[in-house]
Amino acid sequence: MIEFVLGVVAVIGGYGIFRLYRSLAAAQRYLEESGQEPPLQLEHLPADVARVAQDTRSLRLSLEGPLRQAEDLLRVDLMRTQDDVESAAQVFMDASREVAEWLYTFDRLPEAKRRELRDAGIGPERIRAAMEAENWAFELSNLRVKGRQTMDLRIRNIVEELTRVEAALQTHSRGYR
Repeated sequence: MIEFVLGVVAVIGGYGIFRLYRSLAAAQRYLEESGQEPPLQLEHLPADVARVAQDTRSLRLSLEGPLRQAEDLLRVDLMRTQDDVESAAQVFMDASREVAEWLYTFDRLPEAKRRELRDAGIGPERIRAAMEAENWAFELSNLRVKGRQTMDLRIRNIVEELTRVEAALQTHSRGYR
């Protein structure tokens, strides 16, 4: 009986170590793939617009985690546990909240600045539309939706739009010194 219990403990311990190494390998791959971000060029922007630029970069970088989660969930993984799924669901909900906060930050800009940025092609409209299409929340049940891109591609589209907005904010100088 003791041998059986020790065997079960050894198997459970081995599985835990396996999951830890797999997680560490994924983190290492992510670090190797991610490049060094150049510093934001914000000196020419007023403080509130500079804050939007900083928040845009922060959101773009933070969405890399949910993007990787979505990609992982779309792959068959016989070792995936309920804890993995629940963790992913929490990551998606946190990402949804972060995008909503970013939209709110943009909306808090004075109307004149929002209009000027909009005239320069800088605005949150595409991201707002993407979140409206998600019913304002990334949910596991919508990982694959018939007639739509998979969630990883939908998140990637938001990341690409944030990249465009971030670059445009850094080069936008009309009226600012």
